[in-house]
Amino acid sequence: MLKYNQQPRHYEIDRQYKFLINSFRTNTFIFKYPYTLTNYRRGINPVCALYEELQASLLRYNRTKFDVWLIEKCKELKSDIVTALEHDCIRIKLFMLRYEFSKPLESLLNKFVSYLTFFKFF
Repeated sequence: MLKYNQQPRHYEIDRQYKFLINSFRTNTFIFKYPYTLTNYRRGINPVCALYEELQASLLRYNRTKFDVWLIEKCKELKSDIVTALEHDCIRIKLFMLRYEFSKPLESLLNKFVSYLTFFKFF
């Protein structure tokens, strides 16, 4: 087993990665709605949950009151969501360049870019 002092860069990357994930702008209280978050795993990014719920609401033939509320709420928050996603995408790219750490973050970046594209044209 490796000791802490043998691989300090590894621990620095791990610490910075955790900080990056926990400090996303998309993870703020503005986007946290209990009803959307309870349907998903604990710790999910609130914008990811909003995206999934919104996709489901748009595909339903008979919309419920919740679907109408969610669509209106996402239209109100559209500019905030787009700004937060753009900021987080830039931070992910900078992290990947700084630490040459791309495999785990590539999929997250691709998700955020698809969310960004969706909310820009919503």
